[in-house]
Amino acid sequence: MSRIIKYVIPGPPIPWKRAGHANGTFYDQQKHQKLGTSLYISNWHANRVPFEGPLELTIVFYFPMPKSWRNKTKEMKFTPHYIKPDCDNAIKYVTDVATAITYHDDCLISETHAYKTYDEVPRTEFTLSEIHIDDYKNRIKNIWEKYELYTKNNL
Repeated sequence: MSRIIKYVIPGPPIPWKRAGHANGTFYDQQKHQKLGTSLYISNWHANRVPFEGPLELTIVFYFPMPKSWRNKTKEMKFTPHYIKPDCDNAIKYVTDVATAITYHDDCLISETHAYKTYDEVPRTEFTLSEIHIDDYKNRIKNIWEKYELYTKNNL
């Protein structure tokens, strides 16, 4: 049985920012944000043992709905969020903060599914689940078989 753990970070999703540079030194622009987020993740992870093998990350970023959508909230809920911040920067922030709490290094993440959407309650929800190597191999094999079939039929 593989372990699956779900985490919730309240508040609008936060994108990762590069290190700042001033007076000849580099500094982390998000030091305080990362500390607060890591406390939420630590609380959700509790006293569980960190993951050790290959992991699948599924992450959903729920952005706040624009005020102009006030009368259309039900229709617009879960529509794609396709403006900044970039999805990869939001993922990087979460994987960075979760390091050393849920796993020893984010290099363990072998598969990622990420979504950006709108909701009335802004938050970030993500699950980490252990990957069974045989299942993973079969999924990769199926991806390539579909690709080969597609290219063969469309050339």
